Amino acid sequence: MNANDPKVAPSLKTRLLRLTPLVLVLLALGVGILPRLKAQAALRTQTQSFSVPVVSVVNPKAAPAVQRIELPADVQAYQEASIFARTNGYLAHWYKDIGTQVPAGELLAYIETPEVDAQLEQARPWADRRPTIHA
Repeated sequence: MNANDPKVAPSLKTRLLRLTPLVLVLLALGVGILPRLKAQAALRTQTQSFSVPVVSVVNPKAAPAVQRIELPADVQAYQEASIFARTNGYLAHWYKDIGTQVPAGELLAYIETPEVDAQLEQARPWADRRPTIHA
């Protein structure tokens, strides 16, 4: 090649070979940067929405002084034991049924114990003896 020779234009294949690495680099940058830009925009939008405080307002109402809750239940003992009376006597009168609510201090039943009453009378001194009243 001389200086007088006209320059030969590079062929299309040579141009493509030179541009291919540049195109690949730009494509890789585009693939890597675009998702980051989208994620950054979404993060910015979410941060702005969270920066505004949300306040819920409720009008309070007074609750009843006593709340009664009735729940169905079945109560059973882990262990059963026989309970025997410590005194001899019999049930003279039963005032409340099973399951009935009983106020504190109210009489449930009256048990008559004639043998124990007789022993008590014998044990008292003569002056302290009072007539016993059986209902």
